[in-house]
Amino acid sequence: MPIVHIDELLKAQIDYLVVGGGTSGLVVASRLSEDPEVTVAVIEAGSYHKNVEEVDVPGLANKAFNNPLCDWIFLSTPQAHANNQVVYLPRGKGLGGSSLLNLLGLSRGSKADFEALEALGNPGWGWDEIVRYTKRSETLVPLKDNHTCFRAHPSIHHPGPIVKSYSPWYSPLQEPVIQALTTLGVPINFDPANGNNVGTNTGLCTIDPSNATRSYSASAYYEPFSSRPNLLVLTNALVSKVALAQDDDGLQRAIGADLIVDGKTFQLRGVRKEVILSAGTFQTPPILELSGIGNPALLKEHNIPVLVDLPGVGENLQDHTLTFLVMETDSTLEGLDNLRDPAFMQAQRELYKEQKGILASIACQTFSYVPASTVTDQGTIRRWQEETVKNQRLPISLEKQYDIMRPWLANSQEAQFELLALPGHFFRPMSTPELGKKYFSFALSLLHPLSRGSVHIKSTNPEDPPAIDPNYFGHPTDLDMLTEALKFNLKVFDVEPMKSATVAPVLPSKNTIASGGDALKEYVKETVGGEFHPLGTASMLPRVDGGVVDSNLKVYGTSNLRVIDCSILPLEISAHLQSVAYAIGEKVCANSFHVRRVLCIILMIVKGADIIKSAASILL
Repeated sequence: MPIVHIDELLKAQIDYLVVGGGTSGLVVASRLSEDPEVTVAVIEAGSYHKNVEEVDVPGLANKAFNNPLCDWIFLSTPQAHANNQVVYLPRGKGLGGSSLLNLLGLSRGSKADFEALEALGNPGWGWDEIVRYTKRSETLVPLKDNHTCFRAHPSIHHPGPIVKSYSPWYSPLQEPVIQALTTLGVPINFDPANGNNVGTNTGLCTIDPSNATRSYSASAYYEPFSSRPNLLVLTNALVSKVALAQDDDGLQRAIGADLIVDGKTFQLRGVRKEVILSAGTFQTPPILELSGIGNPALLKEHNIPVLVDLPGVGENLQDHTLTFLVMETDSTLEGLDNLRDPAFMQAQRELYKEQKGILASIACQTFSYVPASTVTDQGTIRRWQEETVKNQRLPISLEKQYDIMRPWLANSQEAQFELLALPGHFFRPMSTPELGKKYFSFALSLLHPLSRGSVHIKSTNPEDPPAIDPNYFGHPTDLDMLTEALKFNLKVFDVEPMKSATVAPVLPSKNTIASGGDALKEYVKETVGGEFHPLGTASMLPRVDGGVVDSNLKVYGTSNLRVIDCSILPLEISAHLQSVAYAIGEKVCANSFHVRRVLCIILMIVKGADIIKSAASILL
């Protein structure tokens, strides 16, 4: 059904209510609505950005950032361990969530990342299961011709709604940067999607080459099915809380939600089966807290009745901690900086009509996943391992995470850093690119940070943004690791063939590079940010370990409230999150909802229609 009005939604008999039409939320809504016997409703706080070029045109993706129509434009609290920096934290606003806003890279974590999920107490979340549902979400469009750096193997890429492909345009520095990284000990990894992502790859991206547009949750999981009469979508509606009622067994049952539309508050009630929170890492915890689920001390501070004592809500926040570097390069080389020239931009717009050129392409093209052993010596790695426990009284959940992460530091087959190559000036505003000059940048991130942050409400006003504290460098070893990786990354421009193409350092400056040590650490603190891959604030862990949801993603203390988004991941993965966000939605729908419907059908056949009515009320 096309997007509905609030009055239509309030009159509907809803089986499943999905709060948040984002990357995972639309997967859930699409899969559930395959059953014509159930009605699925989606409430999304943003709009549907259909035919908006900042969303659809790959080469214009950066223009959606800081656009209040597409981006929540969250800001962190001042970062105490990073010179009190207030850090920009974008999140997608609208149908598709952050899949409408990201820079279109699509990558998979390592096998160890997902085996760690099982080790933390989540059966059924290992590599084999995750990759099974990752395949279900993606379709690979292979290249028509061979290329030394493009060799995705069809056997590990199966058909699904999201279209992925290789970029049709590449910087002339694409192969030189790969050669330089190879010289520095980072091998080429032709297809990192098989569970071992260490090495340099030419990244796959969510571009549909048939029309050179972004393939994302709204275009793939919603648009083709928007005419379904049992799929109701309400946009521009902010959910303030989930309505709960206590069951006879003492659990809280989700029966609906309160929402704000055009400044007016509405109460939606009578949800028959489940309420599913898919609001994302920054917005799922505030909805839980405003609903009375969270840390009792925080809820009482805001005079919110405590319905479920769950202190893990909003805790365990992680992101890939990022810094960057920028070098001026040969001015004759074509790159993203050329787009500042109006004539060049117009020429690219003409090429785009043929699905060619920079606008049809991904901005960041070369992805290098680098182990700590490539960056530094064994003595330093042993010190980092020791510092994961030194002088700290760790909560049991973090101690378990560190026990898993510690061996990864010394494992040459586990990536600790990502080097993300950008054939142009990096997007941060610390330096203004000069017209006519060309640049090459790296975004450099720490994949498994030791620091943990939080997301919590600041008030009972649901329209107030939450207090987001990534706590960058709260564990000082993170700063040391990222600084060492920066030193390594700078070497790329000192070896051929990149050395011949490099003119001068821009960020960090030549003097900062020459000073080394503390000067580089200060630079990292001044430029710190996230790689826009936050997770962990509604962690899938045992309740005694600070968990918020169980391995079926049901919120502890409730009978029918789930969280289905990346906030459930308890430990950062060594990849971008888009792929796993789709897999989470696919997996839970396949394993939880559909299986139970099959059980009901079996019971109906065996026991008869009268008995099934009572059985279905329990199962569903």
